[in-house]
Amino acid sequence: MLSQLKNTVPGILKTLLRPRVLATAALVVLLWFGWHFLFVWTPENVVAARQEKFFKSLSSKKWDRCGRYLSEDYRDRWNFNRDDALLALRDVGSQFFFLQVQGSEFEFHPGISAREARAHRRVKIEGTGGPLAQVIMSHANRVQEPFVFHWRKESWWPTTWRITRIENAGIPEALYDYRPGDLQRAMSNQSSRSLLEDIR
Repeated sequence: MLSQLKNTVPGILKTLLRPRVLATAALVVLLWFGWHFLFVWTPENVVAARQEKFFKSLSSKKWDRCGRYLSEDYRDRWNFNRDDALLALRDVGSQFFFLQVQGSEFEFHPGISAREARAHRRVKIEGTGGPLAQVIMSHANRVQEPFVFHWRKESWWPTTWRITRIENAGIPEALYDYRPGDLQRAMSNQSSRSLLEDIR
């Protein structure tokens, strides 16, 4: 049986390496990529999918994975860069035992160029945690204005869209004098009751 297998394998390889077979395989691959580039990997579809994955990463508190969706030159209206934004997300998330970030219906807006786009979504936070988690949810869920996520395609590959900026007109630019890491620093330096009084 082993000898029969040895005799069969070269024959199969010879058949697969025939020019006609190789050309057919190449055509199938090209058609697959062409279909995905034209109908599946459209900017709206890709941005919508990556937006959902970003929210899921927030909900599961996988901060390294969240970083995959933020551009290296990220800068928002609160003057946070990429490192600041990730630290702020980690800071807020640290107050929750369980966290779920949900977005309203996805609204896609093409940018000036084909490599830019905006996603408008209201955000709702649910979860359980300490007293600060309740304050965070209360403040966040009172915001009626949608968040605006600015996305940019960073290479020729269709799935390399990343967030370059986040805005929300309902959140003050001063951000209640918050700086990334303040919550964890405050929790280590004073009681939760004192910190709650400061925030309220």
